[in-house]
Amino acid sequence: KNIRTKMEEISMSCDLSGKLILVTDDDEFNRNMIKLILQKQHAEVVLCDNGLQAFTECEKRNFDLILLDNRMPIMSGVEAAERIKQISPNVKIIMISGDIYDCLESAKSNDFDDCLPKPFNKTQLNIILSKHLKIKLNKTEYKIKNPLVQDTLEYNFDSIYKVTHGKKMQFMELIDLFLHLNSDTIQIIKAAYENHQWQKIADQAHKFISPLRQIEAIQMVTLLSKIEMTIEMKKERAAADISNLEKYSIVLNNALNKLKSSL
Repeated sequence: KNIRTKMEEISMSCDLSGKLILVTDDDEFNRNMIKLILQKQHAEVVLCDNGLQAFTECEKRNFDLILLDNRMPIMSGVEAAERIKQISPNVKIIMISGDIYDCLESAKSNDFDDCLPKPFNKTQLNIILSKHLKIKLNKTEYKIKNPLVQDTLEYNFDSIYKVTHGKKMQFMELIDLFLHLNSDTIQIIKAAYENHQWQKIADQAHKFISPLRQIEAIQMVTLLSKIEMTIEMKKERAAADISNLEKYSIVLNNALNKLKSSL
C-alpha cells in the first residue's frame, strides 16, 4: 500500500457573499460536495434532488445562479431549465453532467448558460461562478494532511480532502455518505438484476459513476460504464460484471473504513 502524508494545494476561489445559489442533483454525495465548497465561500445554498423541486424553489425565491444536473427523477434538468427560464429569464443556469452528450445538447439550448462536466474540482467550479456572477477569482494555497491509502483497487481521496480542507467533521460526513451510497447502489443493482429490471440497473450505474470519478476509482467507473451501455444487449454477461462490481465495492468499503479509523 501507498500512504501519502501531506498534500500541497493551490486552487482558485471567489467570495460568494450575498449570492443565493441553487444546487440540484439527485446524487446526495455530489450535492454535499458542492454545498461545502459554496458555503466555505460564504454563499447561501439551497439543495434539491430533482428538477420539479428546483422549479418550485425558483417560484419562491430569486436565485443568482443554478447548478442543474440533467438525469434526475420526476423532472429532468432540461425540462426544469426551460420552465425556470420562463419565470426567471435572467437567472444563470449551469448544467452539471457526467455525460458529454448532455453538455453538447446544453450548448445548443437557450435555457443553459454554460456546462460544467463532472467530475469537476473546486477551481473549475469557481471559474464558472466567476464568469457568470462577474466576481473576481482569488488564489488559495494551503497544506493538509492526507493519509491516502491504496490497495488493489485504484482510488484517490484527494478531492474529498480538498473540498473539506482536511476538517475532520466535514470529511467524515462525506466518507459516511460515500459508504452508504456504495453499499446501497450495489444492493439495488443486485435486486434489479434478479427482477430483470434492466433500465433500473443502467440508471443506477450511471448515477454512481460521477461520485466514483471524484475519487478516481477507475476500475469501478469502467465496469459501471460497461454495465450501463450493454446491460440490455448482453444480459448473459451481467451476472459476472455485477459480481466483479460487488468485489470492488467491498474493497472500497474496507478502504473507506480504514481511512475513518486512521483519523
